[in-house]
Amino acid sequence: FYIETVMACNLRCPECVIGTDSVDRTKQVMKLPQFEEISKKIEPYAKLVYLHKWGEPLMNKNIVKMITMTSKYAHPHISTNGLLINKQKAEDLITSGLGTLIISIDGLTQDVYEQYRIGGQVKKVIETIKLLAKINNYYGNPVKILPQFIVFNHNYHEVEEFRKFCESLNLQPIFKKPYIRYGSMTECED
Repeated sequence: FYIETVMACNLRCPECVIGTDSVDRTKQVMKLPQFEEISKKIEPYAKLVYLHKWGEPLMNKNIVKMITMTSKYAHPHISTNGLLINKQKAEDLITSGLGTLIISIDGLTQDVYEQYRIGGQVKKVIETIKLLAKINNYYGNPVKILPQFIVFNHNYHEVEEFRKFCESLNLQPIFKKPYIRYGSMTECED
């Protein structure tokens, strides 16, 4: 199941329907009572629940409660840009019952990163990944943390360095082809 817990984002990625404001649905944050109602309906059937689709789930102040609730009957999964995570939020996520956490970064230097993650700070995301790995390790690695790198022409030269960065933290990187909607970015041909 996919539950869009936030239909908004704090970045302006040029190939994203949220980042480009190209979606017709109203931008909003799901309220906890609405989530509880949906959760009860899917509980008998769900094995895996994505608590995101296009939006940034950490913009929802109740996301940790939603994760904890979901973890009682299914594997909760979120994907984030990592910019809204501080030490307390990192600890809350790792101890919430979260199963999988994808953190999209797409570059290791600011000039490369910001070509796609418009409005973000790569240094913050790198520090967040390190913090999450450390806290996850402290608790016995209950969460599968997957740093994600969407490979474009402009960032292909940082792929190997990203792999080494992830390996240094005992994390498995994900390399993904971009979904090009508007043609503002160029997919890597290699």
